[in-house]
Amino acid sequence: MSHAALTRRLLAAAAALALTFTWLAAREPLPHHAASDLYTHLSVARHLIQGDGFVNDMVYPLSLSFPFAAHVPQPLVHRPPGYPLLMTLPVAFAGGDPARAEAMAGHLSLLFLALIAWCGAAHAVGRGRGDVVLPWLAVLLVNPLLQMTVGWAQVEIPTALLLLWLWTRLRAAAQGSAGTPAARAAAA
Repeated sequence: MSHAALTRRLLAAAAALALTFTWLAAREPLPHHAASDLYTHLSVARHLIQGDGFVNDMVYPLSLSFPFAAHVPQPLVHRPPGYPLLMTLPVAFAGGDPARAEAMAGHLSLLFLALIAWCGAAHAVGRGRGDVVLPWLAVLLVNPLLQMTVGWAQVEIPTALLLLWLWTRLRAAAQGSAGTPAARAAAA
């Protein structure tokens, strides 16, 4: 790796760390909404770890007309499976403590925000546009929707990271600088 490439990566990492520490210092933690989707995802994650499959402990009124809704746990038929799979990490590390799993999901969400900051900063610096890194971080920091989605550990944060990563890979591929053939194939 060249010195310039290493410098670009370090600048992007410093930007992500700066955003993360500023976020922690400037943001009050949001109390979780009682009907937050996070509870469904954590419930499904717990059942996945126990080997029960994609089921949850919530009964949704619209499902009461179906026979499967007569008992819990019931099949998870209304949500995509990716986020509950990801939530198995905080549930597993929480050791069965629901409050700790909820807090760890929030930390994981903050990590995703840091990766979003890093991905955008690395792309900007790699294109020779270091001048847009501070505005990029400012947009992330003051966005009220991000405070809610990060604070409540919602599915939009890892989705945003995935979409941003794909977008930056596709832009780099269009310029012929997407890295290895494997990285280009993953982006495609």
